[in-house]
Amino acid sequence: MNELPPSAVTPPPVSTSESHLSASTQGVETPETATRRPKQPLAALLLLAALVAVVVIGLQFLGGDEIDAANETTPAVTVKTVTAEQRDLVETSTIEGTLGFASEVMVVAPAAGMLTALIDEGVSVSRNTVVAEVNALPMVAFFGDTPMYRNLQRGDEGADVAVIEANLAALGYHATTDTDGELEDTGFVVDGVFDSATAEAVKRWQDDLRLERTGEVAQGSVVILPGPSSVASISAAVGGLVQPGAPLAILNVESAGATFHAAHAGKIELVASRGPIRSGDVVYLVDDTPVVGILTNDRFDRDLWWGVSEGSDVENLESFLVGAGYDAGGDLVIDQVYDGFTAEAVEDWKDDLSAEYRDIEVSGTFRANDVIAVPAGTTVEQIAEVADPAPSGAELFSYSLGNTGRVVRTSVDVADQATLALGTTVDIEFPDGTVVPGTVSFVASASTRDPMDPNAEPQLDVEIEIASVPDDVAQLTVLTVDIVIVDRLAAGATVVPASALVATADGGFAVELLSEGTTSFVAVNPGLFADGVVEVSGIEPGAAVVVP
Repeated sequence: MNELPPSAVTPPPVSTSESHLSASTQGVETPETATRRPKQPLAALLLLAALVAVVVIGLQFLGGDEIDAANETTPAVTVKTVTAEQRDLVETSTIEGTLGFASEVMVVAPAAGMLTALIDEGVSVSRNTVVAEVNALPMVAFFGDTPMYRNLQRGDEGADVAVIEANLAALGYHATTDTDGELEDTGFVVDGVFDSATAEAVKRWQDDLRLERTGEVAQGSVVILPGPSSVASISAAVGGLVQPGAPLAILNVESAGATFHAAHAGKIELVASRGPIRSGDVVYLVDDTPVVGILTNDRFDRDLWWGVSEGSDVENLESFLVGAGYDAGGDLVIDQVYDGFTAEAVEDWKDDLSAEYRDIEVSGTFRANDVIAVPAGTTVEQIAEVADPAPSGAELFSYSLGNTGRVVRTSVDVADQATLALGTTVDIEFPDGTVVPGTVSFVASASTRDPMDPNAEPQLDVEIEIASVPDDVAQLTVLTVDIVIVDRLAAGATVVPASALVATADGGFAVELLSEGTTSFVAVNPGLFADGVVEVSGIEPGAAVVVP
């Protein structure tokens, strides 16, 4: 005889024979509209209640005797069952996002005058590409992370000088060639100091651009980009008059990187391999003598010794030594003063280096030629071919300046910001059905409102980093995609098809189980609904559940 939970109204029991039907619960459906579309468990419950309403209405006046009588007269029928499964169940919602580039740069007019040339939309921009001309004076693209904010000339120093030097060296203007075509050293070094060697390199560059050989770099002659780019759009027309700062074009940055150059001339052998460089690593050998990299944005441009040297370069050296474990037995103090403990730490450091590199001089004096400053976070990527012998300024490798991949941009109501908090993982679904993982990398700290809708909720702009883009859309600069957000997760849930739920008279739910040829009703508590199944408590995984 069928057993019904005390709160349930039970349909007449039947004789049964089991047939198995495996429920498909693996995929996650993602709606295709642009607004947030959460699934509604309450609506699902109401619908299921409606489906079993006929059963409830028809039987609500039956007592136990009437049900027993019905059992005696009901002919046997075959029922269909599925097996209750245990797995993770997720409830998702979908919002619309726009695929774009992580970095976009606006190119503006450097001076007032007539726009005599402008790059076309879709064109790739590499180092030394002429982006625009105003009054027939070209503006070329250089790569780096410090913008041009002044005219540069001999005697200037700074990060902007270093960017110009690195680009000139990467383009080959750091050295000259003799009559046999061999490279000749000019003393050019990428060190942030605009000296005579830098000025001569600028003149060689100006020759190729057919500009006046001034040896100076005008602010408006160069636009600094993070790396290779493509023209997304143009904002002006050739032949028109422009004012300083007028928008000319928007560039999508496809990658951001810089080049690293030797500070020495001679037989150069790169020691650093692909991957991050740490303070104290030997970066390269010059004539078999090691050159050690120290992570700093400052320069080491003088020798330092005991009892004489003081300054910020001493402090940088002491910080490196202490961090590397050379602290003179704990007595070295980072204080900008080159004292006996500093000298002791330097000697200990060199002594350890000499175990592998015998040509190094072991003493308490610090030689500027023994080290090279390396920007923090430098990671060796593309290794360059180095001439033998190589002039100073020779490129050794390229390295990344930061994230330059594609991102998905969207916005979220301030009230819902927790759904896309910084670091949240989501799925990005492309029009062809491809799904790639994404991570929220930016959430605006200030909200915005739609100026056309006075009733609009305040929004926060959000950016999501993604690992890859399908090949068939990689060339698109803008694309609408779906962002699939996990709203709720039930880990290791016992799930059954939603259609297996039976409403009871008191507003609860039950499922009908098959065991040893008979069925019985068991009260359950529904939980999360998703993908046509429902989380239930009250039965064990593996139970045979009757379904319509």
